[in-house]
Amino acid sequence: MLSPRLWVLRGMCLQMADSTELPLDEAKKSFQHALDLDGQCLDAWIELGYYVLNVEDNAREAEAIFLKATRLLSGFEKEIGKGLRACKEELEEKGRKRDTP
Repeated sequence: MLSPRLWVLRGMCLQMADSTELPLDEAKKSFQHALDLDGQCLDAWIELGYYVLNVEDNAREAEAIFLKATRLLSGFEKEIGKGLRACKEELEEKGRKRDTP
Protein backbone atom coordinates (compact mmCIF):
# COMPACT_ATOMS: atom_id res chain seq x y z
CA MET A 1 0.00 0.00 0.00
CA LEU A 2 1.44 3.37 -1.01
CA SER A 3 1.69 6.21 1.47
CA PRO A 4 -0.26 9.44 0.88
CA ARG A 5 2.98 11.19 -0.10
CA LEU A 6 3.69 8.58 -2.79
CA TRP A 7 0.16 9.01 -4.18
CA VAL A 8 0.80 12.76 -4.38
CA LEU A 9 4.10 12.18 -6.18
CA ARG A 10 2.38 9.78 -8.57
CA GLY A 11 -0.19 12.43 -9.43
CA MET A 12 2.47 15.06 -9.93
CA CYS A 13 4.45 12.77 -12.22
CA LEU A 14 1.36 11.97 -14.28
CA GLN A 15 0.72 15.68 -14.78
CA MET A 16 4.29 16.39 -15.86
CA ALA A 17 4.74 13.39 -18.15
CA ASP A 18 4.91 14.17 -21.85
CA SER A 19 3.03 11.02 -22.65
CA THR A 20 1.59 8.21 -20.61
CA GLU A 21 -0.83 5.38 -21.17
CA LEU A 22 -2.88 6.68 -18.25
CA PRO A 23 -5.39 9.50 -18.73
CA LEU A 24 -4.67 12.81 -17.01
CA ASP A 25 -7.58 12.36 -14.61
CA GLU A 26 -5.51 9.59 -12.97
CA ALA A 27 -3.51 12.43 -11.43
CA LYS A 28 -6.64 13.74 -9.72
CA LYS A 29 -7.52 10.23 -8.60
CA SER A 30 -4.05 9.94 -7.07
CA PHE A 31 -4.51 13.15 -5.06
CA GLN A 32 -7.94 12.00 -3.93
CA HIS A 33 -6.57 8.60 -2.94
CA ALA A 34 -3.88 10.33 -0.85
CA LEU A 35 -6.65 12.28 0.88
CA ASP A 36 -8.65 9.11 1.46
CA LEU A 37 -5.64 7.73 3.31
CA ASP A 38 -4.87 10.98 5.16
CA GLY A 39 -7.37 13.80 5.02
CA GLN A 40 -4.76 16.16 6.48
CA CYS A 41 -2.15 15.58 3.78
CA LEU A 42 -1.42 19.21 2.95
CA ASP A 43 0.51 18.35 -0.24
CA ALA A 44 -2.49 16.44 -1.58
CA TRP A 45 -4.87 19.36 -0.95
CA ILE A 46 -2.50 21.80 -2.65
CA GLU A 47 -1.87 19.61 -5.69
CA LEU A 48 -5.57 18.82 -6.00
CA GLY A 49 -6.30 22.54 -5.90
CA TYR A 50 -3.86 23.26 -8.72
CA TYR A 51 -5.23 20.34 -10.73
CA VAL A 52 -8.80 21.61 -10.40
CA LEU A 53 -7.71 25.17 -11.20
CA ASN A 54 -5.44 24.45 -14.17
CA VAL A 55 -6.69 21.21 -15.70
CA GLU A 56 -10.40 21.45 -14.97
CA ASP A 57 -10.43 25.27 -15.17
CA ASN A 58 -12.68 25.45 -12.11
CA ALA A 59 -11.53 28.39 -10.00
CA ARG A 60 -14.50 28.22 -7.63
CA GLU A 61 -13.88 24.59 -6.65
CA ALA A 62 -10.12 25.18 -6.52
CA GLU A 63 -10.67 28.12 -4.17
CA ALA A 64 -12.59 25.87 -1.76
CA ILE A 65 -9.78 23.31 -1.89
CA PHE A 66 -7.11 25.95 -1.21
CA LEU A 67 -9.17 27.31 1.70
CA LYS A 68 -9.23 23.81 3.17
CA ALA A 69 -5.44 23.68 2.82
CA THR A 70 -5.18 27.04 4.58
CA ARG A 71 -7.22 25.77 7.53
CA LEU A 72 -4.96 22.72 7.78
CA LEU A 73 -1.86 24.89 7.61
CA SER A 74 -3.04 27.05 10.50
CA GLY A 75 -3.25 23.90 12.63
CA PHE A 76 0.29 22.95 11.63
CA GLU A 77 1.52 26.49 12.40
CA LYS A 78 0.33 26.09 15.99
CA GLU A 79 2.27 22.84 16.39
CA ILE A 80 5.36 24.31 14.75
CA GLY A 81 5.22 27.32 17.07
CA LYS A 82 4.87 25.04 20.08
CA GLY A 83 7.89 23.03 18.96
CA LEU A 84 9.97 26.14 18.36
CA ARG A 85 9.12 27.49 21.81
CA ALA A 86 10.17 24.16 23.37
CA CYS A 87 13.49 24.31 21.48
CA LYS A 88 14.12 27.88 22.60
CA GLU A 89 13.40 27.01 26.24
CA GLU A 90 15.73 24.01 26.12
CA LEU A 91 18.52 26.01 24.48
CA GLU A 92 18.16 28.77 27.05
CA GLU A 93 18.27 26.23 29.87
CA LYS A 94 21.40 24.59 28.46
CA GLY A 95 22.97 28.05 28.09
CA ARG A 96 22.26 28.83 31.74
CA LYS A 97 23.78 25.51 32.85
CA ARG A 98 26.96 26.25 30.87
CA ASP A 99 27.24 29.71 32.42
CA THR A 100 26.78 28.36 35.98
CA PRO A 101 30.05 27.19 37.65
